[in-house]
Amino acid sequence: MSVSLACGFYLLRPDARVPGTWQAHLRSQINRGNAGAVAEFDDGRFFALKLDLGAFDAPGWKVGTRYVTALSGDAIFDVGLDQRDRTDDIAALAGAGLEDLHPLLAASRGYFNLVHYDRSDQRLALAVDRVGERSLYLYRDDDVVVFSGALRLIETLPGIHLTTDLQGVLETAAFGVPLGLRTRYKEVRCLGGGALRLFDGASEQLDRYWKFDRDACTEVTTDIEGTLDELYAQFQRAVALRAGRRKTVFSALSGGLDSRSVTTELWRRGLELFHALRIRASC
Repeated sequence: MSVSLACGFYLLRPDARVPGTWQAHLRSQINRGNAGAVAEFDDGRFFALKLDLGAFDAPGWKVGTRYVTALSGDAIFDVGLDQRDRTDDIAALAGAGLEDLHPLLAASRGYFNLVHYDRSDQRLALAVDRVGERSLYLYRDDDVVVFSGALRLIETLPGIHLTTDLQGVLETAAFGVPLGLRTRYKEVRCLGGGALRLFDGASEQLDRYWKFDRDACTEVTTDIEGTLDELYAQFQRAVALRAGRRKTVFSALSGGLDSRSVTTELWRRGLELFHALRIRASC
């Protein structure tokens, strides 16, 4: 089960209708383990549920007078702080209009999916992290857009008719997951990395706020030592931002170079450190 999950739907027209059983079905299925807390919002045009199991310092949910925000994962927005947690990310989103999301998302460093709804204009923004680590699935017909961080919540909706995508099924059998934006169903797509989709009624816009080939590397240098120093400084900052204000942390130490480096940096920072060492047996 995901430790942080959002789902819901948005009516493309004010007079559109969906089966009355959908809300009850999503409520019963989002939290199958009956752990954590589920928050809900419904204004007749937009319905959203947010599950949090307490893995983060603060819930990724905010209902304000103007905006409703559901943040799954840890976005790590650049808000000018050396120590931060998800409270700071939610605060940055609380007053952000849909047009203000692009620069905020472009400077993000974490993995997440985002649901951000403008209550006044009844517009919706859906986004995922820069590389698409935290999936967000979308189903759309003439009346509604359904979104979910878990495909099972869409494929089990009462009365929904989905067509098997043979290529998606074959890719899942061969690689474990479908490739690209494909899913096992022709009518369901996966929101790609660095993508922000804006819905204003039936109008839909795609904003590629970050692209690897466009934004990952903007400068080329031949100063190897300087580049290594900059790389190490960025690594240290990444660990510090992820650790946030915590004094005690847990590190999954597999024995590889990446987990050893992260664990060493956490120890160097003087945090109380617990780790799990996985030993791989050889035959």
